[in-house]
Amino acid sequence: MTTKTFPTIDVIATHSGVMLTQGQFPAICAVADHVAGQGLMTHQMATEQPAIAAILERQHPWLAGLSVPTMSSVKDSSLTEGEQNARYAAAVNRFAAKVFDEHGATLDITTDPSFPALGPLDGLPENSLIVTPRDIR
Repeated sequence: MTTKTFPTIDVIATHSGVMLTQGQFPAICAVADHVAGQGLMTHQMATEQPAIAAILERQHPWLAGLSVPTMSSVKDSSLTEGEQNARYAAAVNRFAAKVFDEHGATLDITTDPSFPALGPLDGLPENSLIVTPRDIR
């Protein structure tokens, strides 16, 4: 097992499945990959997120009761898109400041050796069509 330090906001986003900052997906992937001890493929992120979240909760139990802000939680149809984005950013900043005060700006995350090894087709729906370069003419 290896331990690595990640920004708390990225761990929360990985746990909740809600991107809290713009361009956060690579950071979410980095946390998930570390927890799993392997590089997860993009299509595996959604199917493996509950398992990743459970592992993160075992390491940091306070994550289980956390309610993260979502765009819909601050929605106001009278606002422009820019105003709505600013309102969401302010909500995330307030949320992050509170969490950082209570738990710090970074968290140590340990790889979970019990996470199963995944193959490239794991996580795809059963009725998925797989197209290879030789299939394209």
